[in-house]
Amino acid sequence: TRTFVFESKGRALVGFHGRSGWAIDAIGAYFGPLPIDLPPPAEKLQAKGGDGGDLWDDGVFDGVKKIYVGQGENGVSSVKFEYHKNNSVIAKGDHGKKTMLGYEEVITIVT
Repeated sequence: TRTFVFESKGRALVGFHGRSGWAIDAIGAYFGPLPIDLPPPAEKLQAKGGDGGDLWDDGVFDGVKKIYVGQGENGVSSVKFEYHKNNSVIAKGDHGKKTMLGYEEVITIVT
């Protein structure tokens, strides 16, 4: 088991990327400036975790609305994200191996 933290340092969480196969092998985050009129580009932090699975990158959005976490036998098996972009909600595809039980945890607030 590995523990890691993505530190925002006063920036907004605006997207995710990583690697997935049978499970979530690595996960990284994009942090952008807190909302202002014309935000500068988001900063992409390196994914944390292993080297297995296929690369994925959802890109950068205005913010993160929901994070869905799928549980497998040995930990997190999949993740799915909903983002805000130009006053719309955009759902991105499942990353990892989706389980029959579906997503059991939904993170609705990130501080």
